[in-house]
Amino acid sequence: MAYFPNSTSGEILDNQCGECPIPHDAPCPILFVQMTYNYEQIDKDGKRNILSDAMNLLINEDGQCQMKPLLKCEFVDENQIDLF
Repeated sequence: MAYFPNSTSGEILDNQCGECPIPHDAPCPILFVQMTYNYEQIDKDGKRNILSDAMNLLINEDGQCQMKPLLKCEFVDENQIDLF
């Protein structure tokens, strides 16, 4: 998962969340994991650990949500306006 050392660098994820078809009042599991474990994926020496490898399945190192393409394929009607 991308490591966001501050909220400014996390803006890439915030922008994606703003376009996500999940309702804003619904809990997003990807955002929850990122917010909860962001700082724990880097050890005290600044090296990534095994948690970081697991979290890359949710958000890649470029900060791209991996759930968003799945939602687009499964839940967005092609006749609707493309939110992605």
